Formats: sequence, structure tokens, C-alpha cells
Amino acid sequence: MTGALLVSIHDVAPATLPEARAWLDELDLRGIPATVLVVPGPWRRPALGEDDATVTWLRAAARRHEIALHGWDRGSCLVSGAGRRMVGRLLARGADEFIGLDRPQAAARLAAGRQVLIDADLHPEGFTPPGWLASRATVQAAGEIGLRYVTSQRAVIDLRRARRYPVVALSNRPGGRGEGVGADLLRRLAPVLGARGGVRIALHPDDLRHRRTRTAALAAIDATMGVRAQPMTYLDFVERGGV
Repeated sequence: MTGALLVSIHDVAPATLPEARAWLDELDLRGIPATVLVVPGPWRRPALGEDDATVTWLRAAARRHEIALHGWDRGSCLVSGAGRRMVGRLLARGADEFIGLDRPQAAARLAAGRQVLIDADLHPEGFTPPGWLASRATVQAAGEIGLRYVTSQRAVIDLRRARRYPVVALSNRPGGRGEGVGADLLRRLAPVLGARGGVRIALHPDDLRHRRTRTAALAAIDATMGVRAQPMTYLDFVERGGV
């Protein structure tokens, strides 16, 4: 029995609309439903609520794909402790918005972001924090405001059933000396995980500016489809009980 293929497009906002369109076009060509992770707040102006073109595109995309919450403004959280700040810089390139928040702080940001999407006639059920970094209090707050699931880098967490599905998320940072090694690893590892139980592949706007990274991501998706992994959105995956 093969596993699931979960493809997500990160950092979707008015400022990254061309890249988001390009990625979704590639997935539509392959018949792959995506989870589109939207930053609704004031990140790289304009904010989502100020841009009709992005809202219109997301409404059309929601007919075939899932729209999910990706934080509020993808900003850096002012947390105490050098260790946490270092983790945020290394893993999320400073976009560690939820790494040190308590429950009221996290709930306020999550509720604000969710409301922007609801006002745009988009109804998110899931939340992926920037860089997959979130405090335990953030996960609790997500459940309390009514979200169905939260993701980390290594798992999808069903908040309603209190179940954790271990499915690793793979991505590749473009540029730098490690780009080639990372691209090769992505191509090789994704179909192996897809055949064994499931894999998540994360696509980012910057990936499209680097030919090697873009090619590797699409090759990984195609290879995973080649081992008969079943493509689905995060919400589909959760509703099916992780299968």
C-alpha cells in the first residue's frame, strides 16, 4: 500500500501572487490538489484584504485546492532566549512568528488572520506556522479558536481527534553551496517516503527563481506520483484519518 502526497505552497500573499500562480499552474497540469498557505496580514504590502486580485484568484483556487492559514504577518517574534532566536533564524529565516507566544498572544494572531480569510469568503480549517515553528501554546490556541489541524515539520496534528500523523515535510533552500545536494536529496527521498507511507513537499516563492531548485521540486513530485502515492490536501488527509 502506498502513501499520501501532500503538496503545499507557502508564503502566498499579494506580493507573491505571480509565484503562487506559477506553482499552482504546474500542479494543475499534474492534477494534484494543493494546500495554499496564505499570509493574510501586512507582509510585504499590500495586505490580503487590500488586494482584490489576490482575493479573486484565491477564491477561484479554492474550487480545486485547500486554502489554509500561514500565520498573520510572517514576522519575527520577539522571544526571550538566544537559543530560540537562533532556531528562528536558522529554520525560518527570521519568520519565527509563533515560536515563543503564549496562548492569548497566539490566539489573537490566529483569530485575526482567520477573520481576514473569512471576510474574503475563504474558510481555512488548517494552520501551518512559518518555518513550522510554533509554541505548544500556539497549538492549543489553534484548537480553541476552531481550527481543525496544525502542522509541524515532521507531522500533521489533528486537533479535533487529538492525533498526530508523522509525515515529514521536505523542501530545499535555493542558493548557496548546499543547493545541489539538497535538490538531489529531495528528488531521491520524496518517492521513497511516498511509497512507504506519505510525504509532504513544500514549495516556496523563491524556489522559482532558481532553476535547479524548481526542477528538483517538480521532479520529486513526479517521481512520487510515479510510485502511486495518492495526492491530497492536508484537510483531506486529516479527514481520512491520515491515510
